Amino acid sequence: MDASPMVKWKDAMKELKEALEPVLLIVAEMVSKIAEFISAHPVLAAAIIAIVTVLGILLGLCAALAPLMLVITSGAITWAGVMAALTSPNSFGSCRRRRFDCYMGIIR
Repeated sequence: MDASPMVKWKDAMKELKEALEPVLLIVAEMVSKIAEFISAHPVLAAAIIAIVTVLGILLGLCAALAPLMLVITSGAITWAGVMAALTSPNSFGSCRRRRFDCYMGIIR
């Protein structure tokens, strides 16, 4: 028996075809049933295909815009945190104001 890589490849492909033949028959049967349905109901099939196409486009847009939404929301969260820190009663701004009032009391 020849042990060349080409012969081994052909043997492997033949074994793979034999192993997958039941699955391939099921897939071929399903495809033929779908083709029969489309032949029997062309308008309904066109409507289903149109709806699936629109849903695919919308999902693609959502997937494309997901990183942008992440950046926007993280920026909004950061901005909210900065504003909360600046406007809270114990923030840097209120400390400055108390210190200023204290200095003004000393000056008077």
